[in-house]
Amino acid sequence: MVPRGKEVFKSSITLSLYFCRKFYSAFSAYIAFQRRLRNEETSSFANHFISADFRRRSTRIGDPDQFWQCQVRDIRFMGSNGTEMSALLYIPKGVTAKNPAPGIVAIHGYINSRETQDGFAIEFARRGYVVLAPDQTGHGYSDPPAFGNGFGGPDSLVYLRSLDIVDKNNIGLEGHSMGGWAIGDAAGAFPNDYKSFILEGSSTGTLGAPDGTRLSPRTSHWSTRNLTSSHN
Repeated sequence: MVPRGKEVFKSSITLSLYFCRKFYSAFSAYIAFQRRLRNEETSSFANHFISADFRRRSTRIGDPDQFWQCQVRDIRFMGSNGTEMSALLYIPKGVTAKNPAPGIVAIHGYINSRETQDGFAIEFARRGYVVLAPDQTGHGYSDPPAFGNGFGGPDSLVYLRSLDIVDKNNIGLEGHSMGGWAIGDAAGAFPNDYKSFILEGSSTGTLGAPDGTRLSPRTSHWSTRNLTSSHN
């Protein structure tokens, strides 16, 4: 028997309420987890330093016991206009002032935080890059306002270049979504201070970021090749 109009309506309302309750329950659990995580981070980062051993089996080295390692430091640095910036700094094993490594500024998108770049940052660090993943201005632990100081991109590039463990002649910029605008501002402010530029789901010429041309921003050979081949 085909249900009548009122019965179908009642069933739809019941089903909608069921999913609303499920969503509310899951969302409440997520909020509780984030609060607990923030409290743990605050205590863990009390000394502004954390050592993390990211272990993953290497596919390039024959020894099955060989692992790549890196340190992660929770840092604060002063940006433009007295803005305190927050970031995670990923340092590959063996990198020192006497043995500097190439650097990468990796910036998250809108309403995200520095941890959103973990996937990129850890993999970059495993491959030998020092990575600075900042909270954009007005995001995470960085001072407001949001969108201020070029989203924090130029200040992040300046800070990364100030580190003696970084090879200043080999610095890349990587940004996702609004993070792409942040590295665009960094590239525009310091056009000679970076070597490679990578966007994910972003664009040039948006909200103050410079327009893209054939010469600027510079991209790495492999990223240009991949972008070109993906449209063939």
